[in-house]
Amino acid sequence: MPEEEKTEELLADDSQIEEESENETEEENQIQTTTTADAETRENIKRIEEKYGEQWDFCTCVVKMDSINTALMEASDEIFDLVMERSDYIDNKCKEVLIQPNNTPEERSKHQQRVRECLKNQ
Repeated sequence: MPEEEKTEELLADDSQIEEESENETEEENQIQTTTTADAETRENIKRIEEKYGEQWDFCTCVVKMDSINTALMEASDEIFDLVMERSDYIDNKCKEVLIQPNNTPEERSKHQQRVRECLKNQ
C-alpha cells in the first residue's frame, strides 16, 4: 500500500475516532444534565413534602384536577366556596405535578401524553 493511501486511511480513522469521542462527550453531558435535573427535582419534591405533606401520584392529581375544574365551571353560588376549598386541598396534594419539567417541546409533548393516558384510564 502506498504511503499516501496509508496516510489518508489513518486520517480517516482519526476523524472517525474524534467524531465518536465528540458523540460520547455529548452523551455524557446529557446524562450529567439529566442527573442534575433529577437531583434538583428530588430535592424540590422533598421540600414540597416537608411543607405540604405527602403528595399524590401524577395520575391521581390529573384526574382530581380535571374533576375539580369541571366542578368549578358548573358550581352554583351556594357551593362555589366548598368547591374552592376542595380545589385548594387538591392543589396542596399535587404540588409535585407543578414542578415537573415542561420547558421544551419534547417535555410538553411527553407531559400531554401522560395526561391523556391518565384521563383515558380513569
